[in-house]
Amino acid sequence: MRWLNSTPGVLAALISAAPKKLVYPQMPLKGQRSIPLPDLTGEQAARLAGAFDVAVARRELAAEPAITGRRYGE
Repeated sequence: MRWLNSTPGVLAALISAAPKKLVYPQMPLKGQRSIPLPDLTGEQAARLAGAFDVAVARRELAAEPAITGRRYGE
């Protein structure tokens, strides 16, 4: 019983419980139309865009290994 509470025991349980086939959620068109969307003014949209248009974010994304194909520090 103690083995099930160990890290390998928990990992074995998670691996065996993982679905073998990807499940894609489906939502009818009526449901999609009922999703609330914010109605931003021009100023609000510009402020939101400005939050993602900063030099730090661009530098960090440019160094991301998934983007560069290199490890950190290379």
